[in-house]
Amino acid sequence: MMTIQNFKFELLPKLYGIKSDSSPAKFKIKNIKLYETWEPNPKHHSISKELGDYRICFEKSVKTTKELQNAHFEILELIGEIDRAWLYATGHPLTKKDFAFMAPILSFPGVQIPGWTSNYDEIENDINRGKTHIKISSRNVHHSILSYWPLERAIEIREKYLHALDHIKALIDLHFFALKVDNGYAMLFFLAKGLELVRSILPGKDNFIKEKHLPEDVINTLHNSFHFNLGLSNTRYEIRHAVKDPKNSTLHPKLSNNELESFKNDADLIIRAVVAMELDVPLCVPNRN
Repeated sequence: MMTIQNFKFELLPKLYGIKSDSSPAKFKIKNIKLYETWEPNPKHHSISKELGDYRICFEKSVKTTKELQNAHFEILELIGEIDRAWLYATGHPLTKKDFAFMAPILSFPGVQIPGWTSNYDEIENDINRGKTHIKISSRNVHHSILSYWPLERAIEIREKYLHALDHIKALIDLHFFALKVDNGYAMLFFLAKGLELVRSILPGKDNFIKEKHLPEDVINTLHNSFHFNLGLSNTRYEIRHAVKDPKNSTLHPKLSNNELESFKNDADLIIRAVVAMELDVPLCVPNRN
């Protein structure tokens, strides 16, 4: 007799507060069960007593190795679709800590570089042995307080994403990739490509008319105009084009810290607004304060 096994993928816990009287959602897609759970966790009370551990679980019954392998890839594909939808259901991708999105690109002494090891901490301890000293460490903790259970909304957005036009899917992918990569030049490049695509989507003969088709509250929240951000994406070394004058290899200037933060904020908000309009879903903007 063949044994039936229950194959699972479970999301590592997210720090969420769920302010909803409704029940957590349960769905079945392509014979894959998916459901969400939340449980309080006193460890998070120093941040907020409303926070707890939120999880999503994917399950599928399998009997053979072939079914197990197929289920693995089916669930991975579904996770990718849900992850994209999560960006518009909650304001951030499912498996990326959005807290780092607005942070400048900083480096602190003692932080390990990927692929390398260092004895920095050992030497620092030896130098300060017997001395009164302070050692500071920090950790980014991203959390969200939601007025709804997010899985149902993400499932609805996923369905609209799957039936969207190719150029809207491309815009969502560019936005998704921008927020999934490390906080460096790649993020800026994906956001700039997204703005380029937005320019072709919005109606109007020039950038100022196109901007007027964005929601008024979005326009009022921008640090700079749509036109200015498009210009910035083409005239700063870190974004789309490095060379200003090819005749003498003159480079474009680098972004100032203010330009870096304002471009990230504005590009993200503009793309987010256009996706929401095109998919006809509520605009969800993360609070990054």
